[in-house]
Amino acid sequence: MKHFYKPLVISLIITLIPGVVLPGCSRDDKDANPDETLEGVWKIISYKIQPTVQQAAEGEVLKDTTILYPTDEGVQLYLRLNNGEYEKIIVTPTDTTFENGSYQISGSEIVISLDNTQSKYGFTISGSGITLINKLKAEDGEIGEKIISGVKVAEDPFFDKHYPYNNEDPQLSCSVSHNENVSIGLSDNPMPVLPNVEIRGEKLFSTLNNNGFENRFYLEIKAGTSYSVQITNLESDYALSDYVEISASDALPLGKVLFVAEIEEGVSTLSFKVQPSSGCLYIRFFSYEENVSFSFIVEEALPD
Repeated sequence: MKHFYKPLVISLIITLIPGVVLPGCSRDDKDANPDETLEGVWKIISYKIQPTVQQAAEGEVLKDTTILYPTDEGVQLYLRLNNGEYEKIIVTPTDTTFENGSYQISGSEIVISLDNTQSKYGFTISGSGITLINKLKAEDGEIGEKIISGVKVAEDPFFDKHYPYNNEDPQLSCSVSHNENVSIGLSDNPMPVLPNVEIRGEKLFSTLNNNGFENRFYLEIKAGTSYSVQITNLESDYALSDYVEISASDALPLGKVLFVAEIEEGVSTLSFKVQPSSGCLYIRFFSYEENVSFSFIVEEALPD
């Protein structure tokens, strides 16, 4: 992923999710089920550092800072919360990064687990908006607040509006055959991605029958057109399995297998071409190892 942030902005984003602890906040809708209220996709619209009056005057530890999304560089952040599964999505003009974890809700607090780290957030929800507030403290007391604001949006908003071949009729789209009752990223409910955008994955997910780990993606493309798939930065522990299987197929549910290969230890890149007969292309990573990371991009292939 290409980083467009200035040094100060990088430090803010790193601590944004999930590296801060937020105090509990009162909620406007106290009768709503917290799980139902929080579940969905949240688009982050602003991130503000607001120092105390003393800190603003001294300007040594904390400075008044506001970041609006999308940034001038085209960076947008999203959070997806779904049945205890947490996902942070970072969308830039050149790639999309997914970071996966889990969460638990207790009253007006949410505890997010990511990369063996737990972080507690307080939240206030009003209509379709959410606000997270973190009291920043130093040895000599409170130095300011972090205020994070977002709005609830439709599932996968970064996909819907920017994809050039998306069919407006939902009965004709690839997702009509997907099972939304299972976790996104599994074979029955693949994750939507864009052509010409580099996608990064940090780990695989346990399959429904628990016989391995996988991550499956899909693209809506031009039927009968050749596409080039380029995979880079492929890494695995290779402790329980000596290979990572990569496959490409046509439309679900009985999609024709277009390509399959077993990538062994020491190989980190792979390129191949496919020509789906339908307007759907599926890319799947499978291994008996959970810790498999990778990058890939799908582009319309040039004539031979």
